[in-house]
Amino acid sequence: MVRFAALTILLIGLFGCGQTPKKEMSSNSNDKTMVTEQSYSRVYNADELMGYVGHRNISVNVGGTSSNMATYSVYNKAFELLGTYDDAGNTRVFRRDKPILLGVFSPEDSLRQIMGIEGRLRVTDGLR
Repeated sequence: MVRFAALTILLIGLFGCGQTPKKEMSSNSNDKTMVTEQSYSRVYNADELMGYVGHRNISVNVGGTSSNMATYSVYNKAFELLGTYDDAGNTRVFRRDKPILLGVFSPEDSLRQIMGIEGRLRVTDGLR
């Protein structure tokens, strides 16, 4: 009897009690997410290469409602990820593996904030 009670307590602790079972919802054939390959551009300040920007388009269609957005990843010259921003201007930097929201900026100001540079920027398509 003691063994049965101990086993029951162990199983309740492992699997829970009184919780709604989780169901894996199969996605409707109309629901889908599309993410484009990341394309890259070079970022210059006064003709000096400062880093790179990666761009992806994301399209989500759920229940007949479609939503599109673009995300940008900002890298330094060594191709280390510094931060991200989206087409709404939400700008984040990564400090000790933790994203910190800096605010909402224009694309050029997002690059300045993330890279910590001033002056006029020039963005050129491609890695070369």
